[in-house]
Amino acid sequence: MRAENCRFFLVLMEFLLQVKNATNQIVMNCADIDIITASYAPEGDEEVHATGFNYQNEDEKVTLSFPSTLQKGTGTLKIDFVGELNDKMKGFYRSKYSTPSGDTRYAAVTQFEATDARRAFPCWDEPAIKATFDISLVVPKDRVALSNMNVVERRPYPDDESLVEVKFARSPVMSTYLVAFVVGEYDFVEARSQDGVLVRVYTPVGKAEQGKFALEVNLRWVWGLLFTEISQFWGFLGFFVVFWGFLGFLVGCRCTQRAGARLHARGQG
Repeated sequence: MRAENCRFFLVLMEFLLQVKNATNQIVMNCADIDIITASYAPEGDEEVHATGFNYQNEDEKVTLSFPSTLQKGTGTLKIDFVGELNDKMKGFYRSKYSTPSGDTRYAAVTQFEATDARRAFPCWDEPAIKATFDISLVVPKDRVALSNMNVVERRPYPDDESLVEVKFARSPVMSTYLVAFVVGEYDFVEARSQDGVLVRVYTPVGKAEQGKFALEVNLRWVWGLLFTEISQFWGFLGFFVVFWGFLGFLVGCRCTQRAGARLHARGQG
């Protein structure tokens, strides 16, 4: 993503949820997000549009108010909103890097642990609250889009020929802090484990060789997944971060090199 085009992001979300008690309000975690529209459609009934958004910034919450009572039962909550691609290294943030030719570029990276998913989308951002996630990303067609699950479809975006829509498979049931997505320029190396799991290691462009040792190691311990992606990030708060189906580590991390990994293991021993 180029610097001039990566300060904000637009999201259209749908939640399939269960209303347990009749109410005319829905309270969610939310931070650094501006909601454009929100509506709730009970299963088999007409859609009701929210008439107010009350942000409690200190508590990082938003209350959606509806003109009529939402009855008990299953329904679909839709929210359109704008978020900030921040420089705080939390939520959905920009990660600055330089290309081999010296140009400055930006990747878009997520860091949601422990409670920063709310900076990327309104949600119930508590570890005990879990859901499945269907993620689609609209990105420049010359960029790589990654998430927790495998890509099931990649197609041109109908409104802009410079973009593509990348759709990922549905995730298992998990907490919001395990959700991850990345957009950037990457090379990769890949192989399959003995169980047939596809493992890819993504690296900065021109540094695929550095991913071979990480690939070799991860092929030994992948289990219970359809695929696994490992990615080097240009900057995040932790040394190593783990999501479902997706691992992230800092560029230059010693665990990407055979001798360095041995040295690190001895130092921790």
